[in-house]
Amino acid sequence: MKTLILIYDGYAEFEVNLVGLFMKGKGEVEMVADRETDFVTGTGNFRTVAHVQLSEVDPSEYDLLAIPGGDLSHLLDQQAVLNLIRAFHAQGKLIGAICAGPALLAAAGVLADSKFTTSFTKEEEPAANLFAWEHFTDEDVTVAGNLVTAKGNAYVEFAVALYEQLNLFESEADKEETFDYFQNRQSCRM
Repeated sequence: MKTLILIYDGYAEFEVNLVGLFMKGKGEVEMVADRETDFVTGTGNFRTVAHVQLSEVDPSEYDLLAIPGGDLSHLLDQQAVLNLIRAFHAQGKLIGAICAGPALLAAAGVLADSKFTTSFTKEEEPAANLFAWEHFTDEDVTVAGNLVTAKGNAYVEFAVALYEQLNLFESEADKEETFDYFQNRQSCRM
């Protein structure tokens, strides 16, 4: 199991922290920056170092691409990032995008007629004209084929949905225990 998480200046770290934690327990997790750089700085002012350069990524080596939200307006016309998304989609790889992240899916043209959710509204730029709003579900998490989209405040549900789509839970009870722990309904048994 190998996961790739896209990072960029202004990305919302908390939206993909659980994705990284969950997936690291099943394999490798790598970060890729939107450009060649020593580090990116997220919305929480954490500096994150990329493990791999965008030009080095071979989507066939990964099972999942996770895209956090944040201030990503500068990425909406960045062809290298959009081509990465298109390549993952063309290979049928699982792609998860949370909060503003689905805007990159729309900009890459992979949402098409798929149902989706996002934290954007119809009136908000730059998303107002990107999305086919008739396919918006307003759910916390929406799964449509190989695409998983979520609202930013549903980061626990997002990580769980990605894990579930990859068939990584051992049982329904394992899934419920994960929800209980990360939604503060049960104490840690470690």
